[in-house]
Amino acid sequence: MKKKFLLTTALTLALTSPLAFTTGPVYADEGHDDEKSGIEYQMFMGSRQIKGEIPSHEMNSKLFVPLRLTAEELGYEVKWDPDTKTVDLLKNNQFYKNIIPDHMMGGRSMVSLDVLSSYAENMNIKVTKGSINLFKKSSVSLSQRGYVVMGPGNAVISFDMKTNDIIAIYNDTEIPAAKKAHGLAVSPDGKKLYVSSMVESEVSVFDLEKESLEASIPVGFKTHHIEVNPNGKYVYVTELKGSKISVIDTKTNQVVKTVTTGKGTYLPYLSQDGSKLFVTNKVDNNVVVIDTITNEIIKTFATGKAPSHIAFDDQTETLYVTNTGDGTISIINENENITVSVGKDPHGIGISDDLIFVANAGDETLTLISKKDLSVIETKIIGKTPGHISISPDGGYVYVQVEGEKKVLILDATTGKVLESIHLISDGHQTSFPKNNN
Repeated sequence: MKKKFLLTTALTLALTSPLAFTTGPVYADEGHDDEKSGIEYQMFMGSRQIKGEIPSHEMNSKLFVPLRLTAEELGYEVKWDPDTKTVDLLKNNQFYKNIIPDHMMGGRSMVSLDVLSSYAENMNIKVTKGSINLFKKSSVSLSQRGYVVMGPGNAVISFDMKTNDIIAIYNDTEIPAAKKAHGLAVSPDGKKLYVSSMVESEVSVFDLEKESLEASIPVGFKTHHIEVNPNGKYVYVTELKGSKISVIDTKTNQVVKTVTTGKGTYLPYLSQDGSKLFVTNKVDNNVVVIDTITNEIIKTFATGKAPSHIAFDDQTETLYVTNTGDGTISIINENENITVSVGKDPHGIGISDDLIFVANAGDETLTLISKKDLSVIETKIIGKTPGHISISPDGGYVYVQVEGEKKVLILDATTGKVLESIHLISDGHQTSFPKNNN
């Protein structure tokens, strides 16, 4: 099978005996430079940056990558023929023979993205601002994908919840609100992303099946956090450093109501059945409860100083709130309002059947508390600036953002043990999943 490329670059794929594969020098210079580098690009394999002596670069409106570096990262044996000045690749009895470099740079062969896509046949290649991203091709359904919003990176990444491999990235040219994005929600069927940005006054709706922008919804204020109702009919977005929350109809993609909740409106959180919406007010030091049928405030609960994140247990109708201003969490139900001390600047909070998880952004720790007697079981260092906490749809795993170290920790929801981590391209702010009330 043959493919033709510009500048007479040709790539031939041949399936032959390994004995026919000749050995050449390994890291000797592959030729003399005939070009100067243009705009440089970073390259990532999933979340890991691939670094070499010679960077990928743009030249004459085309992108070029180091052949040896990328091929070896993909598991190929690389052979340079100094006589023909061509490159052969070998992996699992599969040969890519007689690759002609487009040009040389620092003694290394450079090839175009067209050539890269030929020998990276099991990878998706995506170019974003200043970077070339390679992801493993995945057939996992949309309902089995998780997402992380990366504000500083102006992007949202998607990962396979079974393998935790990063499989896609969407930037702010595709999702406008990904620019300095802060809030992220996924529709219950996993087909749409709702993204809010701290520098935009609109919510982006991204169709994941078509991988295209469906709508940009103006809400009349700079946005902050966002939630989608488990019934999929409404989305709720809070005002940045304000006092309001807007309700968006997902059928029409229009704001149908704006509710004034109090000073310092911060985070929305829905009960599992979607009937109640809880909203923290950091200045008023309280949480309001909104009936999602009438969109009216029906209750207000006092909290500690500067309440931030929320978790709610539908079975016991108990509310859990982090108070960033005084290093506590509030545990609230109809009969009691209890305060428990945790770490410095508690931020994210999540609950499992037996445990309460609290991310303390100010002292790099995670506090585990018994739901039964509210005793602190353990406080452990997990990394710089831990933030949002999310629970997997099946309740078995806890995802903790460690923003200062560009990673997401995955914990066992029963034991609190760290099982794995997802390393990110940029600082991640929040992990989100499809969730419904079925």
